[in-house]
Amino acid sequence: MSIMRLLEALSTHDRRRTPSPVDGQVVKWRFEMTKYIFLLGLLLVLTTPAWATNYWAAFRIETDPPGALVTVLGTNQYLGSTPTDNHPISIDQYLGYYGFTMGRWYDLLIRKPGYYDQVRRIFVPFNEKHQDFALKRPQVFKFLLQPIAVYYVPPSGYYPPYVPPSYWDPFYQSNVDLSSDPTNAAVYIDDKYYGQTPCSVELLWDRSSYKKKTLRVEKSGFNTQQRILESFEHRVHIILQPHHRGRY
Repeated sequence: MSIMRLLEALSTHDRRRTPSPVDGQVVKWRFEMTKYIFLLGLLLVLTTPAWATNYWAAFRIETDPPGALVTVLGTNQYLGSTPTDNHPISIDQYLGYYGFTMGRWYDLLIRKPGYYDQVRRIFVPFNEKHQDFALKRPQVFKFLLQPIAVYYVPPSGYYPPYVPPSYWDPFYQSNVDLSSDPTNAAVYIDDKYYGQTPCSVELLWDRSSYKKKTLRVEKSGFNTQQRILESFEHRVHIILQPHHRGRY
C-alpha cells in the first residue's frame, strides 16, 4: 500500500463503520510508529550518561568593584570573594540544557557592603572533555555592582552657622576689568569718571530693577565708543577707531 493511500485512509477513518483491511493497516502503522518513538527515546535515556559523563566546564565570577561575596542559592555553597577561583564542574544529576547545549544552571547571591545585593542566574556549558582544559579556559561572568546612596546625617546637637541668604540684600557688588586699544582712554560709567584704561572698577547693582549701566570710552583723536554694560560682565575690551580726516 502506498503512503498517500494510508494518509487518505487515516484522514477519512470512521470508527462507527465496519472495519476494513485498510483500517487494519492504519492501526498497525500507528502501532509501529509508536513503538519506534518509544524505543528511540529509551535509547537516548540509556546512552546519554555513557558519552556525556566525560565533559567538564569551569567558571569564575568577577565584579566591579571586586571584593563581593558570592553564594549559590539553594545549596548555600560559598564560592568565595570576587574575583573567585576557577570552579570545575562535571555532568551529574544537576545536568541542565540551554536550547541544545548541555550545562548547569546556577542562581547566585552577590553581596558587598555599601552596594545593593544582586541575584543573578548563569548557565555554564560543558565544552571540554578534560578537567585541566576546562580550568585553563573557564567561563567568566562579570557583574557591575550599584552603590547605595548615602545621606549625611549631622551629629546630635550640631547646628550650622547662620548665613543670611544673599538675595536679602537688594544690592550687590561686582568687579569689572576694563581695557582698550589703544590704552590711556577715559572711562565713564553712567557719566561718572572712573579713570583711564586699563583699570578695574567696582560697581553696585540693584537687584530689584536689574538696571543696566552705560559705558563710555573716550580718547583724543579717536571716535568715542559707547555700549551697555551688563551685570554679569567681568571683563570688557574696547577697540577705538581713529578719526577719518577729509581731503582738502
